[in-house]
Amino acid sequence: HLHTWASTPIDAQISAFGSFQTNLPAAAHRRKLRELADAFETAFGFRASAHRAGRYGLRARDYGALADIGVAFDFSPSPGFDQSRQGGPDFLTADNAPFVIAPDGTDAIFVTPVSGARAVNRTRYVLSQTRAAAAAPGRKRVLRAATAPLRLTCEGRDLADLQALTRRVLKDGTPVLTFSLHSTTLTAGANPYAPDEAGVARALDVTRRYLAYFTQTLRGEIISLNTLARLYGAPAPRDEAVKPALSARA
Repeated sequence: HLHTWASTPIDAQISAFGSFQTNLPAAAHRRKLRELADAFETAFGFRASAHRAGRYGLRARDYGALADIGVAFDFSPSPGFDQSRQGGPDFLTADNAPFVIAPDGTDAIFVTPVSGARAVNRTRYVLSQTRAAAAAPGRKRVLRAATAPLRLTCEGRDLADLQALTRRVLKDGTPVLTFSLHSTTLTAGANPYAPDEAGVARALDVTRRYLAYFTQTLRGEIISLNTLARLYGAPAPRDEAVKPALSARA
């Protein structure tokens, strides 16, 4: 997980625009990825095969750089989220369906979007990202004004929010869901989602209750990256514990 302001080499001129990994100059992006991959291998004894972009989201041109360092699985696109006003990527109408991208002359990368969608303002009525992806371009203005993004995370969300989003993405036929949170959310005061111990406890409680709902009510399966590779027909990664994911059997 590459954050432009924390991954070496450090650029003292980091800006809001430059905080998005996809906005790095090509040479700087490749160098940061290479140094991060080397540090990971030094620490754990194997190359990382899974990646999520800093501030989420890559452009098609970026996947060649990932392939060059051995990444085979990406978890970056963020359906329902539009960060274009900050200079970031626009996934306002992107679908949650996994896809494969094969940069010229490199191995295929299997991409699993961050589970997300748009909900009508001040409601839990979640719209279909599959329908949004097929909508006319002019609909974007309406979506921005009348809806807000919702991601499958315990951060700033309660169980009812996550259940509503899950029902929507499953209805859309999404085969693999991703539940995510920042590691700093598990440390009191480390980020705004968990300003104190009570915030940490709340995040853990929402996570526990959501996973119980997912596995017991929906009969979903929590899977490893190796299992995900088998589902996708992809080469197996070297380590079973690199990137857990959720797989919903609807």
